[in-house]
Amino acid sequence: MTVFPNRLRFHSDSLVLYVLGLMTPIVASIAPLQISTVAVLAALAVLLRRLAAGHIWLPLNVTKLSGVLLALVLWGAITTIWSLDYLLGIGTASRLLLASLTLLILLDAVSELDAESQKQLFIWLSLGAASGITLTLVSVFYIY
Repeated sequence: MTVFPNRLRFHSDSLVLYVLGLMTPIVASIAPLQISTVAVLAALAVLLRRLAAGHIWLPLNVTKLSGVLLALVLWGAITTIWSLDYLLGIGTASRLLLASLTLLILLDAVSELDAESQKQLFIWLSLGAASGITLTLVSVFYIY
């Protein structure tokens, strides 16, 4: 028994990355503090797609960056020891961990794109940038 029917399975992470490229500038212009939510949801979608395909994700393509990010997360956790508000320190370390994992997952997904998918991603990123700039200009002209 499969969790996801075959007709709902995607063979690559490109669709998730296209939507991420389009939505990030739009969300950045509407609600800048929520921009990380789009990236976290995209990373979760990539992980779920790979889980449905039977792949286990390991950050093997970005080992040096993985080490640096792990050191940052560990430093954030260690500094909780002498923090005045240890709950705030734990929260900050967990946000660092979430941001680091999101970055590694998305970088791994982008590194596996073929040349045609990279061209398509560039088009989607350009459309997202144009949409975000247009939305920002419209909102500025509306305010003033």
